[in-house]
Amino acid sequence: MQPDEALELKKSHLAPCVNHFYKRPPVIHSGHGVWLVDQNVREYLDLFSGVSVNHLGHAHPKIVKAITSQASKLGNLTTIYLTEPALLLARELASVSPIPDTKVFFCASGSEANETVLFLARNHTGKPTVLGLSHSLHGSTFATLSLTGLPFWKGYLDSEDHRVAHAPSPECFRCPVGKEKQTCKAQCVETIDKLLQERSDIGTICLEVLPGNGGILEAPAVFFEQLKAVIKKRQLTLIVDEVQTGFGRTGEMFACQQYGLEPDFITIAKSIGGGLPMGAVLAKSSYYDNFPFPRASTFGANCIVSASALAFLQELKDSDLVSHSKALGTKLKAALGEIQSEWIADVRGLGLMVGVELCYPDENNKTPAPAMADFVLEEMKDLGFLLGRGGAKRNVLIWQPPLIISWEQLETAVRALELVIQRWEEEKAN
Repeated sequence: MQPDEALELKKSHLAPCVNHFYKRPPVIHSGHGVWLVDQNVREYLDLFSGVSVNHLGHAHPKIVKAITSQASKLGNLTTIYLTEPALLLARELASVSPIPDTKVFFCASGSEANETVLFLARNHTGKPTVLGLSHSLHGSTFATLSLTGLPFWKGYLDSEDHRVAHAPSPECFRCPVGKEKQTCKAQCVETIDKLLQERSDIGTICLEVLPGNGGILEAPAVFFEQLKAVIKKRQLTLIVDEVQTGFGRTGEMFACQQYGLEPDFITIAKSIGGGLPMGAVLAKSSYYDNFPFPRASTFGANCIVSASALAFLQELKDSDLVSHSKALGTKLKAALGEIQSEWIADVRGLGLMVGVELCYPDENNKTPAPAMADFVLEEMKDLGFLLGRGGAKRNVLIWQPPLIISWEQLETAVRALELVIQRWEEEKAN
């Protein structure tokens, strides 16, 4: 299928709210390793992993073998039956979870996981309101969109639709309380504490350690140190959304381990299925043991997906991809920071989850440049590199490549980005 035909079919049959990257989009029909292949058998280096899904790249032989082997035996039976792949996966997840005495609830997506965890947390605290942060994205269901902070995802939903309150995210590049990162004492935590002091109905806080869709907001360690103290003082239940950051993406198995956070609940999805849809809620055993309602998920712990997830976790361990992500992420941030351009306002991130913020070179160099992000994505695609984008103004280039990528491949992509930015500067100069 050629792009013109694909765009016509999209226009005729897909909901128009479903957007796609690129003015001249390729039609992707296959992939192998870190490469995607289009309708003309042209290869592209995948630097986005389907939004942090394909940690092992595409068509990984161990994943393919696990899927095909399980598919020949048993597919889906829902959570109401006992199946070996689901039970083995629950044991494996408990073994890598930073939550002591973990039990697992399986579902089919990150949205479903976050929807479930809101129910669990409110049951645990007895308080109806959950605190979220301003640059967050937690799903596409009614409740998770209410918890989401980014306005363009929320649409018309008001926080009160599902008893949700919001506080500013720690956006150091544009500090919500006007401080500089070098001298900041995490005053944004004081804002959170003041809100909690005023709102006795808040019993839970939900956060992403490194908000991906919000623009890879890398908070300083002092933010989490002070937040931990506030959580303890206010006796809050802590939910950490690890849908994008889990399983080595940030250079630790879970991003919460970067700062010694001790979550009561962790939600996971995206990469855990090895490329297939899966979500789950990890929680302290007592929180499930004291939950008085039945709960099920039609596609939770699907046998084929569970087998794929087990193969993914085994390969993550065997190839030491968590350490690989940490080492390459350090080199990637350094290389991106060395690109000489006044349009690059900030480079930030952890492990192989890095954001490059593009801004106009005006007086304070903080005016978002989303048109430049459009240009860069299109030009990088034409050179054979597929990046992501994020941020509240969609002006942040997102690097989330498969964890199996090599430094040589990343270095080639950085050099391509440098070339594309030079093209943009030349066009603006003329």
